[in-house]
Amino acid sequence: MRVYRAWGGVAASVGLSLLLVACGGGGSGSGVDGDDGSDGGGGSGDTVSAAGASQKGPFRSGGTSTAIRLNADGSLSGDQVTGGISERGAYQISGIDWTGPTLIRMEGDFYDEVAGNFSSDSRTLTAVTAIESGISPDINVNLYTYFAAERARSLMENGEAFSDALSTARSELQSVLGISSAPSELNLLEAIDGVTDDSANLLLFSAAVQQGNIGQDGIDALAADFADDGQINGDGADELSTIQDEGTDQLLSDARMQLKNQYSSEPPSGSGGGFGWELSACASAKLTEPRVFCSGEEYNGTFGDDDGKAILFFPEKSGFYSFSVSGSELFSYGGGWTLKTEDLSGSKVGDATDKDGDTTTLSLTAQNQYAFSLDLAGLSALLDSFTLSGEQVSQGKALDPMVVETGQTYDAKVGKVFTSSSQGNGSATSWYRLEAASGTVTVETAYDLPAVSGSGGLQIEVYQGSPDQTSINNLNDLSQLDSVNADGGSSNSLQVTLGADKSHFILVTNSFTDFRRVNSGLSEAVGPVGFELTVTEN
Repeated sequence: MRVYRAWGGVAASVGLSLLLVACGGGGSGSGVDGDDGSDGGGGSGDTVSAAGASQKGPFRSGGTSTAIRLNADGSLSGDQVTGGISERGAYQISGIDWTGPTLIRMEGDFYDEVAGNFSSDSRTLTAVTAIESGISPDINVNLYTYFAAERARSLMENGEAFSDALSTARSELQSVLGISSAPSELNLLEAIDGVTDDSANLLLFSAAVQQGNIGQDGIDALAADFADDGQINGDGADELSTIQDEGTDQLLSDARMQLKNQYSSEPPSGSGGGFGWELSACASAKLTEPRVFCSGEEYNGTFGDDDGKAILFFPEKSGFYSFSVSGSELFSYGGGWTLKTEDLSGSKVGDATDKDGDTTTLSLTAQNQYAFSLDLAGLSALLDSFTLSGEQVSQGKALDPMVVETGQTYDAKVGKVFTSSSQGNGSATSWYRLEAASGTVTVETAYDLPAVSGSGGLQIEVYQGSPDQTSINNLNDLSQLDSVNADGGSSNSLQVTLGADKSHFILVTNSFTDFRRVNSGLSEAVGPVGFELTVTEN
């Protein structure tokens, strides 16, 4: 399946913004432009040295480092000083005799943290900082500082003072990448207190660049894309998509091992939970596709823009989902919608052709892409509007159950399958996998009785599978330990004895006999039954 991805600093997604901070005296990150507060700087009378770590992976000894004074518009002046790159990517540039905005540039071969050897081609990365009189800045140079440097220079070209441009680049980058540290403080080789998670973020990004075979041209495209608006949503989107696809926990682990073996160091590992640039499938698609909506959102469109065209939907979690199109008048003359997997050439999941124009689909899989095709026959003018909305009405599916633990209470829900605005014709089951439990437990479903429900309740079934089983391909492969309400009863509690060293699954089914959904158009309609699921050890 193709998933559309891009990266940008937007409200619905995480952003990418990068900073090269101006650091002095072991970290002059003040963002001060010059000792007199100006944007340009002539000779200060004293010379200083810039130093730090140069890393794509670590640059190889023998590369070139250069400091270049920047003009007020971000362009390069004729003032520059060169230095070298030594072991472990350390660089030093001595004899800088100006103050103010300065570009720090690294050129040379580097250690490939994925292949485990030195590269056969070179890379060029930069950073920007403010040189202050008498203060030698420590500033690391890496991929993130390169993006921030290009963004800051672009803002300077548009008239912003260096300090303001640097501040903007910093906040944008930190938002997009999900980091809180200055990019110039990050280090791929060392787990440094305060920046370890953010350094691991950079390490995985850098490794994914290598794994995706993104060379200097691709890195330049990413930097240029970010420079124009603080997002990666244009010419660099394909590279970003590749990086997101390649950036896995295993890749981070492998890259750490390669660096550890080469440099006898302890690279950063991060504390888990993902990184800011690892977008969900829906957040990624939103940045490049014109017609997208995610779980818990609505899609607002017009007849002229959307009739018969693909509108993409990405469920955040697995389960049954109901969908509706606002205004039954849209379908007064026929029309409806069809939902398919992947895109409009995929297999059919469900449709609605009745005048209400709503239905509950088969269960959907988390983060997968689905496509709506709308037939808006009830509309005529190009600007006639509609709203397409979706609601999750059950949790989990057999192949992807929601994980629960004993002793915890979970907000849960379960609905019914509808193919019209009238009473439902099937159950939208909710599946849960019970983590690390054995012995006798009590499963409870505490709920407030729906206003329109009829008789019955929530059926609870507990199944036992093989050790370490996480999903269900065939219900017949499991053994049912016990159930309650199979005959339409209303009990909300089931006590069951679990087998030791076995996997266990809980199936909750909506067995109310007269249950209706909230957008059915009926005055006494209700949504899915909300309940609190608790599993208690006896």
